[in-house]
Amino acid sequence: MKFSTFLLTALLLGCFQLMAKERQLYQIKIYHLKTTAQEARVDSFLQAAYLPALHRAGISTVGVFKPVAIDTADIRIYVLVPFRNMEQLLQLDKKLSADKAFHDSGRSYLDAA
Repeated sequence: MKFSTFLLTALLLGCFQLMAKERQLYQIKIYHLKTTAQEARVDSFLQAAYLPALHRAGISTVGVFKPVAIDTADIRIYVLVPFRNMEQLLQLDKKLSADKAFHDSGRSYLDAA
């Protein structure tokens, strides 16, 4: 399974590199989940809160991927976020902290135990 994760990452980076006209930075987030309830909560958070907040922060293209073969012992969600430059990456947390809509729509995930 580790080789398939490496292969997926290499493929994604290669695809995004071909699409990029200039240098970019990439952030890969990997959510490791244990239950389908956790998966549903993260899916909802990404769709209703995180992706719209990234769009408001000026990041229009974000990749969200799941493995085709589902391993019920380790459910994974991959999020690939491209940044134009280091400044955009460093300012993201500040923008998300100030985004009221992000906090309101993502409350069930952000406030989870």
